[in-house]
Amino acid sequence: MKKICKSINVDGSKCKQKAVLSGKCMIHFVRDEYKEIIKNKSAKIFLFIILTLFITSCFSNYNNNIILVHQSPSALCKLNNYLPDSFCTPGSNFPLTTLQINGHYAAEPGGVIVGDICVAGYSSNVRNVQQSVKNEVIKNYGIIDYNSTFYEIDHLIPLCLGGDNNIKNLWPEYVGGEGYKVKDNVEKCFLKKVCENKMLLSEAQNIMANNWTKGIFLCNIK
Repeated sequence: MKKICKSINVDGSKCKQKAVLSGKCMIHFVRDEYKEIIKNKSAKIFLFIILTLFITSCFSNYNNNIILVHQSPSALCKLNNYLPDSFCTPGSNFPLTTLQINGHYAAEPGGVIVGDICVAGYSSNVRNVQQSVKNEVIKNYGIIDYNSTFYEIDHLIPLCLGGDNNIKNLWPEYVGGEGYKVKDNVEKCFLKKVCENKMLLSEAQNIMANNWTKGIFLCNIK
């Protein structure tokens, strides 16, 4: 914290403190306006708590905004930290009637089978995203100077849980932090639960589509 004014003027007037934080957060605290208030001990404690919460919020927002530095402000689709734009990427999956779980259809009546999600190699067999589709996703999200070091085109509902290759299921996932690794762990956890009949496939898909971070708690991921 940088103090512009370290002490009260002799006449006690127009003395200000200015705290400058990393990121976009700037706090201005005019000391002479609150001089009488902070004489009270309880008021001091109250102001300290409020200021602490505000600073914490500032740093939290700053950290979250790190993943937006490569996105154009005029982008059609907006990233929301480690979540995609819910309008542009609502999620999409193969019909449950075409998917099998340990040899049994996820929903009846069964149709033309896409594959058994519990069989090794299933995801690789159904993965099919053309470069032109990836380019469209990048354009819609306004990613500037796309670099696979920072982003990858990810399936919101993962292939392993019956997600398909429709553009509505694709988004540029930020891979410069830890969030994408956590999502991968949630996917593995949900697949295990589904294949062990501890979770419905439709339930897993809905959570991944609406807010995959809920899986962090359901899977007790630390």
